[in-house]
Amino acid sequence: MKAHQFQRALLKLNLTHRQAADLLRTNIRTIRRWSSGESLVPAPIALLLNLLVDTGTMPDQLRR
Repeated sequence: MKAHQFQRALLKLNLTHRQAADLLRTNIRTIRRWSSGESLVPAPIALLLNLLVDTGTMPDQLRR
């Protein structure tokens, strides 16, 4: 997943960087690195985000 794809997924899921960091249980700096393209988005994270976007599942539904 490229940086622009990561950014688009966050936008479609209506997630801020802070919310994404909390959901993915990572540091907000990591989210910023993925978003800027400084670091690669790990495959499992990309898979999860793609599944959420493709199924229309909103992150708040995961907490049930």
